[in-house]
Amino acid sequence: MNERKFVKTSFWFVKSIKLFLVIFSLCIFCALMVFNSSCSSSSASETSKIDVESSNENQKSQTDKGQSKEESGATESTKETAEEESATSSSEMVTTTTKEGLTIRVYYADAETIYLVGEERLVKGSHKYFEAFIELMKPPITPGLIKLIPDTAKVNKITKDDSNIDIDLSQSFINDRFKSDSVDMLLIYSIVNTMTEFPEINTVTFHFDGKKADTFGQMDLSESFYRDTSLIKKNN
Repeated sequence: MNERKFVKTSFWFVKSIKLFLVIFSLCIFCALMVFNSSCSSSSASETSKIDVESSNENQKSQTDKGQSKEESGATESTKETAEEESATSSSEMVTTTTKEGLTIRVYYADAETIYLVGEERLVKGSHKYFEAFIELMKPPITPGLIKLIPDTAKVNKITKDDSNIDIDLSQSFINDRFKSDSVDMLLIYSIVNTMTEFPEINTVTFHFDGKKADTFGQMDLSESFYRDTSLIKKNN
């Protein structure tokens, strides 16, 4: 009886041990599964984070490069525009001064010999000051204007000294002019205002047959003459 009881007890003990081992194995297996899943999730999260940061950095780099390229393009465009404007301005200057010449006004007296009236002329070449004076000696185009320089007058020499033009005229310029104080003033300033049409000229001085002029009728010619726009007729 006791032997049968011992055998039965041993049987249940062994069975309990086996059941315990099975349950323990299952617990370990489940724990391993949970651990692996956690590690995988953590790794995936870190990988995703790295990918996102990398993507953001790449996007920022591409954006910076795009902005830099746009700024560089804008700078180049501005530079090209400035160069084009400079080239256009330079071309216009060359056209005005060398190809077509320079347009100035030469001055005649109005019909009442009170004011000066300008007419446009085109002068060019290395003797532009002489050409301007020769234009003054030609009859005006506009009806009613009066040429002031006598037909017998001759230009001995025209000299430029810095911003001053010195004109040496023949004595016939004095002798054959129409003698009147008001006309004398218009005559002198028709020359002065014509010569100061050139932007580089500020003053005009006079010589007659190589001698420095002192007087001209009631006028003092010993000093240089500046432009006088008060003698120019308005709306001209």
